[in-house]
Amino acid sequence: ISCSQGLVYFNAKGVANKRIGGVTGIGALAVNSNGQLVATVEDGQRCIRLAIDDEPDAPLTFSANEPFRVAGGWTHKAKGLVWDGKEFVVLDATGQQLWSFDPSQQIQNTGFWRKLTDPGSFTDPKAVAISNTDLLVLDHDQLKEANLSDLLSGTVSFHNAELPGVTDIGSYALVASASNGLCVVGKAGDIRAFNRAQEGGFQALWNTQAINGLTGLAVSVDYVFITNQAAAQISVLDAKSGKLLGSIATADVPGGMSPSALAISGPWLFVADDANSRILRFKITQNK
Repeated sequence: ISCSQGLVYFNAKGVANKRIGGVTGIGALAVNSNGQLVATVEDGQRCIRLAIDDEPDAPLTFSANEPFRVAGGWTHKAKGLVWDGKEFVVLDATGQQLWSFDPSQQIQNTGFWRKLTDPGSFTDPKAVAISNTDLLVLDHDQLKEANLSDLLSGTVSFHNAELPGVTDIGSYALVASASNGLCVVGKAGDIRAFNRAQEGGFQALWNTQAINGLTGLAVSVDYVFITNQAAAQISVLDAKSGKLLGSIATADVPGGMSPSALAISGPWLFVADDANSRILRFKITQNK
């Protein structure tokens, strides 16, 4: 059958078992603890799922209950996507709110979507990030934070976070966070990292102007990964010092690449390659 996945082959039992075709228009990537990789496509209005150890021709997984219409009609679009340890958290740019999404509920045939905030909770949401304790939303000219534990209670209350040395947070495009509370904000020519002070606020850790372009941002305890689609390059920074450790160029990847969205899970880095309509997987190894 010819479909949005390309050509999908079905066996005699009607089960899809092979695919010829790429994945285009990926806006965000996230991976859950069970090794499910979720990508937003179609301008944030639908999602696809894969297993992180799938073969390149594995059929994509989705159902009628999974489109990122964010439980509110086809006008809704997912601007950001992160895994909170239990569910995927979706930043809805149209409804200007947050939802949680659990693809495992497909088995139980119950609700897929759960509203975390009311419509209009944000003004111009740009990005969402999660650490071990915090939920962060970069919204217009503010960085808003809430306790991650509030997601379970069903009542999420945000307040403005202050980042020392940042007076124009609205000019920043992306925010990412690691499990240890490291918070990184970025725009072209300025990447800044912060950690938690003892009194609870953020304190500056490092900043660098070594990165000229910024398309995607992902953070782990050890590394900060930055994609620059215009330069066809992935930069790797030390998470503790901000030092530029190296880069992955398009010449380093078979067939080249045009990297955009990215996500980290364990030793794996996943990167959307727009030029080749695919998702790349890199193994993160630490030099001794």
